[in-house]
Amino acid sequence: IGEISTIEVCECKWTENEVEWLLDLVKISIKNGFGRYGQNWFKIVKGIPTGGSISVCLANITVAYCLKMVISQLGGLPPEMMGFCSFVDDIGGCWQGDQDKFK
Repeated sequence: IGEISTIEVCECKWTENEVEWLLDLVKISIKNGFGRYGQNWFKIVKGIPTGGSISVCLANITVAYCLKMVISQLGGLPPEMMGFCSFVDDIGGCWQGDQDKFK
């Protein structure tokens, strides 16, 4: 695949300033993550906190990226795929072909 960004794969029509703003926001959100266990709050040392607001955003970006890459590697949607949509980290679609071809 080479050096291609998620923004390019997702075909976002963003300016360079908008991309930089998003990347800065993600970095700040990851750097300042906190989690709660019982009555105690803990600073996240590594990774993204489960249930954090940035978690959903990054899940959407990741799913969109992966979906576009798979469709691209297939050469586009198969004719039996009548459509699909993604919502947060779920993908749904309508397949009107036989089971063997779906595999």
